[in-house]
Amino acid sequence: MSRRFRCERVLPASTTHKQGFVAAYKEAFGGPPYFEDYTDEEVVKEIWEPHIEHGVIMVVTDEEEGGQVGRLRLRHALLPGP
Repeated sequence: MSRRFRCERVLPASTTHKQGFVAAYKEAFGGPPYFEDYTDEEVVKEIWEPHIEHGVIMVVTDEEEGGQVGRLRLRHALLPGP
């Protein structure tokens, strides 16, 4: 049996992706081995906004799990800015 996944680039105007990103980030890094303790606002300002502005955020969702986020990928821009 094969599973179906969907990969897409997150765009700045996507508030749904932003909310899901914040929740997924806090869950992923809130426990071992990181134990980070961020507010929603800190995740948006320190992680989301820099990557949306100067890089890329990719999300992979699992269609069999109702579109739940399976993976997040953050990448800073590879090319120098203006």
